[in-house]
Amino acid sequence: MAAAPAQATGESQLGSFGPVRFPVYAPSKHFERPPREVMTAPALSRVHGFNAACCRPLVFLSERRCAFAAGKLVVALDVDRGEQGFVVGHSDAVSCLAHSEEQAFGASGQVRLAGAKYAEVLLWDSQTLQVRGSFSLHKANVEAIGFIQGGEVLVTIGDDRDRTMALWPSARDGYFRSGRKQGAPLAICSAYKGGAVNGVLAAPYGPDQPVHFITFGVQHVKFWESSRLAPSVDGRRGAFGSEGVPKQVVCAAWVARDRLVVGGSAGEIFFFEGSRAIRRVQFQSCAIAHLQPQTDALAVVHANGACCLLASGQMIQWDIADLNGAPEPRMQTPLAAGQSLYGSSLILASKTHLMLMDISKGMQNAQNCKVLLSQPSEPLAAICAHPVEPRIYTGALDGGVRCYRNGDLRPIESASFKVSSGVTCLAVSGVAPDSEGSAWLAVGCVDSTLSIMSETTFHYVLRRTLSNRGAKLTCARFSATDVSGAHPLWLAVGTDDGCIHTFRFKDATCKSSVHTGEEICTKVATLRGHEAPIYDVCFADTLPCTHLISVDASGKELAFDVPMARRLPTVALVRDVPFSPWTAPIGWQVQGCWAGYAPSPKAALPHRRFFELPGRQAIAVTDSSGMSLEMYPFPCPEATKSPPPRLEGPGAEISGLLFSIYSDNLLATSGTVIFSWSWPQEGRQRQKEVERGLAASPLRPVQGSVIFDTPDGQKRALAASPKLVESRQRPRSAAGRLVKEKENAALGATEPAGKALEVSKRSQSRDKIAEKQDLQTPPPKRASVEPPASQMMRTPPPAKKAAPNPPTVQSQPRRAWEEGAASPASPSKACERVQSPEAKSVQRASSNTAAAGSELAKSGDTRQWIIEAKAPAGLPSRARKSSDMLACKIGAAHEQERSSGEVASDTRRLHEDNEARSRSIQERHNFDSVGFLLSGKAQPNVAGVDRLEDRYQESRAGKFQYRARETDDCFEVEALLPGGKLTRVTRNPLRRTLCFEGKALYGLASSLGPIPAEDEHLVVRVPPGFDIVSAPAEVVKDFEQGSCFVALNRNGSGGRSDRRGAGVPSAEVSDL
Repeated sequence: MAAAPAQATGESQLGSFGPVRFPVYAPSKHFERPPREVMTAPALSRVHGFNAACCRPLVFLSERRCAFAAGKLVVALDVDRGEQGFVVGHSDAVSCLAHSEEQAFGASGQVRLAGAKYAEVLLWDSQTLQVRGSFSLHKANVEAIGFIQGGEVLVTIGDDRDRTMALWPSARDGYFRSGRKQGAPLAICSAYKGGAVNGVLAAPYGPDQPVHFITFGVQHVKFWESSRLAPSVDGRRGAFGSEGVPKQVVCAAWVARDRLVVGGSAGEIFFFEGSRAIRRVQFQSCAIAHLQPQTDALAVVHANGACCLLASGQMIQWDIADLNGAPEPRMQTPLAAGQSLYGSSLILASKTHLMLMDISKGMQNAQNCKVLLSQPSEPLAAICAHPVEPRIYTGALDGGVRCYRNGDLRPIESASFKVSSGVTCLAVSGVAPDSEGSAWLAVGCVDSTLSIMSETTFHYVLRRTLSNRGAKLTCARFSATDVSGAHPLWLAVGTDDGCIHTFRFKDATCKSSVHTGEEICTKVATLRGHEAPIYDVCFADTLPCTHLISVDASGKELAFDVPMARRLPTVALVRDVPFSPWTAPIGWQVQGCWAGYAPSPKAALPHRRFFELPGRQAIAVTDSSGMSLEMYPFPCPEATKSPPPRLEGPGAEISGLLFSIYSDNLLATSGTVIFSWSWPQEGRQRQKEVERGLAASPLRPVQGSVIFDTPDGQKRALAASPKLVESRQRPRSAAGRLVKEKENAALGATEPAGKALEVSKRSQSRDKIAEKQDLQTPPPKRASVEPPASQMMRTPPPAKKAAPNPPTVQSQPRRAWEEGAASPASPSKACERVQSPEAKSVQRASSNTAAAGSELAKSGDTRQWIIEAKAPAGLPSRARKSSDMLACKIGAAHEQERSSGEVASDTRRLHEDNEARSRSIQERHNFDSVGFLLSGKAQPNVAGVDRLEDRYQESRAGKFQYRARETDDCFEVEALLPGGKLTRVTRNPLRRTLCFEGKALYGLASSLGPIPAEDEHLVVRVPPGFDIVSAPAEVVKDFEQGSCFVALNRNGSGGRSDRRGAGVPSAEVSDL
C-alpha cells in the first residue's frame, strides 16, 4: 500500500491523493486485501422518474407499451405489468423522442456533452430496443425530432442560432433505407431563426401525395412541403390573422390533410385551413396541454387538468382530478404534454406524473386514471433507507419527502409528506426487527431548519433552526443504535457555514408521541474547525460511539470526540477505527479511487460521492463528471490494475448514493430520477456459494484463515474444517490389491481385455515400486473353508491356534506388533476384541471390503483373524459388540467376581460419563476464541458466576443480570437478559452448574439493515449441599421477556443410584 502523503508545505504542493491537499494516514497495522474474484458489476434494473423538460417526453410504442426519457436512457414501459426495458447509447441526457408505427422505429436526440463536437441522434428498434444507427450533425442540443413520409425520413432540429433542420433516411428498406450514405443527411436548412422549435408533426400521408409536415414553437407555425423523391424542402409560415400571434405554440393536431388545430401557451385555440387561421377561441387562460380530434368534436386538455369537449353548438367540461386513481391535487403540477394512440388510450405528462387514461368510449366518458410514474417537481437532494423494512425515503428541493417501496420503487403515498422548504439532507436511525418503537427520521432543509420525528407516525419531537444566518443543512447521519439502551444514540448535522451540530437522544427508538423537545432529544454541542461547507460526516461503527470524521468542500478532514465535544489533534488517532458504511471522500480506504486525477489549482475537492457496499467488498464512486458510477474494491488503498466497471444512466449530477442491504440494490438520485442497479441472480448465488465454501474443491470447503505474528514473520493459520466429500482411497499394498482382485473375481466383475492388460501392467509396476521401498505387507492367509457370513461375527476362532509368523518388515513405521503383546488401546485382554495390522491394511485398501475383526484367545495369541465376505454396496460393515464386552472401569471388581447385571450397570454408567465428557470438550472447543477466529464464526458471550454473595442483590455478568442466594431449604437463582430472549435453561449435575442460554439484541442495528442477535450464556455454579439431579423446587420462566427463576432443594436424593445404594449424579445435561 502506498505510504501516506506528507503534510503540504506550500500552496502549490499537493499530496499523492490527486486533488487532496491534506495528509492521509495509513493504518497502523499491516493491511492485506482479501482475495476475491473479479468484481461483478450490477445491471440496471429499474428507473423511476423521467425528463420533464424533454420536448415530447413520452411516445406510444404499441397499444400497451410506451417510452419516456430518463437521464441518458430511453425507458420502454409495459403499462400493464410494469416491466421496463432500456435503450442505451446516449452520452448525455435525452432531450426529445419520436416514434414511427409504420417502420417500428424510434428516435431520440440528446444534449451535447461538454467537450463533444456533436449531439447524437439514435435510431433504435422499438421491439428489441437495439440501436440501429446514429446521426451526428448538430453542434448544439437536439431540440425537436419527428418522423415524416410514413417513417421513411427523420427530421431533426438543433438548438443553435439558426435552428438547423436536417432530414435523414430512416426506412427499414427502400430508397430511404437506414444506412444509406451513412453520416450524410438528405437535406439541411434553417427551421426558424426567431426562436425555439417545440415540435415536428407530420400530416396524414398518401403514397401519391407530396410530403407535408409542420414545425411549431415560439410565435410561429411553419408548413413544409417536399417531393417524395426530392431531397429539398420548402416551407412557409402560417398566418394567425388579425387576432394576434400566440406567445408560444405548445401543441398541434391534424384533423385532415388540409386542416390543422394548434394550441397556445395562454389557452388560445387556432383552427387552420391550409396555412391560414380561420378561427380563434379561448376558454381559459391556462396553457393547452393536449388536443384530441374526434368525430365532429374536439377534446381539449388544459394544463390545470380542466378538460372540455367542443361539439356543434355545445361544450362539455370535466376535471381530471375527479377521476378514480388521479393523483392528489396537492402533489400535482401543471400538465405539459399528451400522447394518444388510435383514439383509445391517452397518456398525459406533467412535471411530476405520467398518467394513463382509457378514452375508447370518448374522453367525456373516461372513468379511471392510472398513475404510471410520480416524481418531485424539483431535483432530488437526499436519499436514505429504512433499516429493517423495504422502503426508502427521498428528499427534494420542492419540500417533498417521498417514500417508495424498495425493489420496484413503487410510491407509498401514505408515508409521503411535505415540509416548509426544500429538503437537502435525510437520515434514518437503526431499529431492531419487531421492535415496539419506531426509527427516528431527521429532515434537514435549505432554510437551516432541522425536523426530527417518528418514522411511522411523523409526530415532531424537535424542530429547530440551527443557524441564525440561515445556512443550508448539507448532510446528516445517525450513529449505530444500541437497542438495549446501554449507550445513547447520536445525530450529527453538517451545515453550509462549516459547523457540525450534535444531538443526543434519550431513547434509541421512538416509543411515544407525547414527549417532545429536551425530554427526548438534546442539543449537545456545535463542532467547529472547517472553513468550507460540510460535505460528509460519518460516525464510527462502534458501541459506544465516540468518534466522528467530517470532510468539507475544500478536502479538509477532521476527527472529533463526540461525547466530549472536542476536536482530536490529528486524524491519525482514528485511522484504525472502523467506519461503516464508508461515505467519506478522503481516507486510506479510498486512496486508490483518486488514481489518475490530476492536481487542481483550486482549493476545492471535486464533488464525488462515495458509498460502501457492505458484504460485497466494494464501494460505488461517482466519476469526475458526476453522471456515472464506478465500482472499486473496498478497501482500495492503491490504484486498481484494470479499469473499474462503469454504470451509466443518469443524465445530471448524482446527488445521492445508497446501497440497500434489504434488497441488495444500489440506488442513485440524479435530477428527479431514481436509478436502481441490482446484481444478477446467478452472480448473487455464486457469491453466496463462495462465502459458504461450496464453490471450492469438492474434497473440502473453503477454509478461513487468521494471520499470526511469529518470530519468523507473519504466517497464516487455516481452520481445520471437515471434508465435504469423502475421497475414494486407493490400495497401497500388494496384499490389499490381491484381496481386491479376488473379491472382484468372486463377484463376477469383468473388464475389457485391453483395460485388464493395462491395469495388470500398472499393478506390476506398483508392485516393483513397493518392493524397492520395502513397504510390502505380506498377503493375508484365508481359511480353507470359510464359515457362513451369519456365523462370522458370532463364532470365535479356535482357541490356541496360532497363525504362521509373517516375514519381518524392516521399515520401522510399518513394524508389526510383537507376538503375544497386547494392543496399545486395550487395557485388558480378557474383555476386548482387536484387529491385526494386516486386517487394518486390508480395511484401508478399499471402502467396499468388509470390516475385519478378531477376538483374543485365552492363550494370548493376537495374530489370528478372519475376513468376511464382501458386504453390500454402501458404507463398510462394522462388527457389532455386545454390551458386556466393553472395557471395565479401572479399579472395579474383576469380571468373574461380579454378576452380569452389575457389569451392565457399570457399562451404562460409563457410556453416560464418556458422553458427558465428550460433550463438555466439544462445548469448550466451540467457545474457544481461537477456534472461532479460525472458523470465521461469531464468538458467543459466556459469563460465569462461581462465588456468590450472601446478600440477595442484583449483579451483572456479561449482558445478564442475576440474583442468587441460599436459604434454609433451597438455593434460588434469578436471571434476566435485558433486551433479549432466553432459549433454554439446562443443568449439568456432573459439574453442578446451571446454564441460562439466550439471544441478546445487543449489537449494531445500523441504518443499513438488521444485525443478527448474539448468543449469550450465563453459567452459575451451584454450591455443595443442594440437589441438582432431581426436580427443582420451583421454576418460573418467561423466555420471551428474557427472565427465569430456579429454586433447588437442599440435601435432595434425586440422583441415580447403583446397586450398592450410593447416590451417583447423572452426567447428562438436561433441560429444565
